[in-house]
Amino acid sequence: MPALVLQPLVENAVKHGIGGLLEGGVIRLAADRTDGRVTIRVENAFDPEMPEAEKTGLGLDNVRRRLRVRYGTAASFQAGPREGVYVVELRLPCESPMASMRRP
Repeated sequence: MPALVLQPLVENAVKHGIGGLLEGGVIRLAADRTDGRVTIRVENAFDPEMPEAEKTGLGLDNVRRRLRVRYGTAASFQAGPREGVYVVELRLPCESPMASMRRP
């Protein structure tokens, strides 16, 4: 997995999600490895009625691009509200630890 790929996802969960809630909230990070693929989910509460702040969209776009450069069409990236929480989901092919050590 590319270094620091989760950092902008968690940062967005705070800035655009729980940071706008008076009561705060929880960020849930989960990872699962099944059938040669890793699925990573970042979920956070958000206020669906809060007007969208002016955003540059750089964080999610950068993650999307980095995954495309490293994995091509073998990886997927989805983001959006689901069942009352905002969900970002990455699906990546598994790599052996030695393969990732050879990358620059």
